[in-house]
Amino acid sequence: MRNLLALIGLMVVVGVGVGYWRGWYKVDWKTASDGTVDVNIKANAKQISADTSEGLKVAGEKIGSVADSLKNKDGQPTDTWGTPLPVKPTPSPAAFPAPR
Repeated sequence: MRNLLALIGLMVVVGVGVGYWRGWYKVDWKTASDGTVDVNIKANAKQISADTSEGLKVAGEKIGSVADSLKNKDGQPTDTWGTPLPVKPTPSPAAFPAPR
């Protein structure tokens, strides 16, 4: 459980850092003369949307190229070394007896 919480915490910290680095949001703070602090957070929704769609597009292309590289010339799936994987036929509904 602690490892899961640590992983979630790490993902949040990385997300905040990447978001700040990519310019998704800006944080401004000002201290007034009476000691109060005014914090303003501005999010750039257009930048977030553009970066997210571009990232998903690139990830889809990478996944597609990996999937294509794991197929042989006949279009059959293979393992990492090019050996064809066994194809398991799906049983027809007639192979199962009807419930009583």
